[in-house]
Amino acid sequence: MIYPFLWSLTALASSPAGLGVPNHGGAFGGPTQPGVYALTATPTGAWTEAPEWLVDLAAIRSDYGVALTDQDLVAQRGVSTVPFLAYARPLGQHFGLGFHMGAPHGRTGETAADGPFRLWSISGGIILVENRLSLAWKPTDKWTLGAGLRSGFSFFSMRTAMDTGATLYQLLGASVEGLIGDPLLEGERVVENGRGHGFGYSIGLRYEPAERVVMVVSHHSSLATPLTGTVTIQPSKDLDLVLQADLIGYWRYPMEVHVGLSVPMGALDVHANAEYIGWGSTTSTLATLNDPVVLSESPFLSGILHDYGLDDPTVLGTLHASSQSGMQNILTGGLHVSWQANPQWMFLCGASYTPGAIRDEWISPANIDMDGIDYRLGSQWTVSDRLQLGLSLDIWILPDRVIRNSNGDPRNTVGNPTTPSANGRYSLAMQRLGFSSRFRF
Repeated sequence: MIYPFLWSLTALASSPAGLGVPNHGGAFGGPTQPGVYALTATPTGAWTEAPEWLVDLAAIRSDYGVALTDQDLVAQRGVSTVPFLAYARPLGQHFGLGFHMGAPHGRTGETAADGPFRLWSISGGIILVENRLSLAWKPTDKWTLGAGLRSGFSFFSMRTAMDTGATLYQLLGASVEGLIGDPLLEGERVVENGRGHGFGYSIGLRYEPAERVVMVVSHHSSLATPLTGTVTIQPSKDLDLVLQADLIGYWRYPMEVHVGLSVPMGALDVHANAEYIGWGSTTSTLATLNDPVVLSESPFLSGILHDYGLDDPTVLGTLHASSQSGMQNILTGGLHVSWQANPQWMFLCGASYTPGAIRDEWISPANIDMDGIDYRLGSQWTVSDRLQLGLSLDIWILPDRVIRNSNGDPRNTVGNPTTPSANGRYSLAMQRLGFSSRFRF
């Protein structure tokens, strides 16, 4: 029952850098941090001197607006809560076991069914809920090695309006160009109960050559999850006629490489990190529609469909579809400084840069994606040897993104003018307030 719970808590309207959930694992997490604070970035975080739990809960507020060319600005605002849970414990003197659960990738949203964005998205989204089991080995005081098994569950749903005239144009060519945009041929496309399960792995290496000096490198494999669900296509809202089929497809989440370095500068510790995220591997997606049938509640239309055999799955056969997400590989990085003011209080500040993972020509109101800088402030209070509390604030500065070369629709892989243009000005502002607690026992 935990997965529907996480699904409801991670309804992000949008996020920088593709589908990545901002600061997954908490603002104090990072590859060079100790124990559970490092698990989201490297399996070497499974090594710890005592068993410990980390619970992180963040509220992410997003304000975004889209002004398509020659259309009025449409602005929306939302707040989402994002949970993260991690656990680590020693196994003897040289080994450690770690586990964490969260939703590192996700995007959902909702717009008016009769609004200007309906051909891109009315509602739906995709979310990955990931469980990761990690094992760390610390053969010496300076070296720690780790490996982890990733288990991911994808949840997918989609509801969009569709221009059936544009679809016919793509199938039949210029002879039916006059049907594009015909209100009689505006219908709807719905995907429900999309879900799938996949596996991946992670490996990591941590080196501590001197006190307060830490170097870490880790690799997370890509994680592909098949998606099965049901598809309903209504070619026209004015016709009592739908096509239903079983969906079989897949979605691939990106490979990641994390590098971190922490060095002391007097009373301060400087933490530098960089990540390479292979979003380009998700650019093309394939889907197969099995056992499609055409149905109607109208007795007249049902009779016609039956006479032509269109209500028989064997007649239509198997339908194949492909789409483009237009995503690209990105390199991100940041620099943060922490100050241990006294045994009870630690303070942190810094910034990190994240480029957009979706190329300009594929941006639309359904997948706002921005370049920007995340400025972070945090404080951590060590209440006792067993309890540590943290509070953090992130503010993203994200310049507007002006699109002039839109392909309009991810299904429009050849760039034909068969859907409204997504050219225009896109804006996004985000803030994150996070609370974390680490309990050692």
